[in-house]
Amino acid sequence: MFENIYCLRCNKCCRDTEMILLLSDIDRITDKGFRDFYELKNGFYVLSNINGKCVFLDPTGRCIIYEDRPLGCRVYPLILDEDNGAMLDKYCPLSDFFVTLKHDLRRGCELLVQFMDELSRDYGYSVDINKLKATCEKLINK
Repeated sequence: MFENIYCLRCNKCCRDTEMILLLSDIDRITDKGFRDFYELKNGFYVLSNINGKCVFLDPTGRCIIYEDRPLGCRVYPLILDEDNGAMLDKYCPLSDFFVTLKHDLRRGCELLVQFMDELSRDYGYSVDINKLKATCEKLINK
């Protein structure tokens, strides 16, 4: 969602991640020849970690599947907080900057809704889409 030109490459989002994978993410990444990159945790497939880092983070701190990364990674630092709805994750050092990128936020919210739709279809996880859309609008209009 947010152009990688803004990223500080601090890799905070790639450490100790439990990024949920959609079945379409798994299919897309598997089609690229990767295997054994996910595990089942609490009923969801999530990215595996090696020594606390995402399995796809190379020694230079780059994502080796950046063009094919999971949808959840694409929308980060936009996240869904179950209590507060859509928000920018304060764990990302650029979250305060990203709130100014209204066009990117709008596109990110569209992708977050898509993510939640697929999550519902893949895992039976439900979320109040109207609340999600409303909190997205609040975030965009800040």
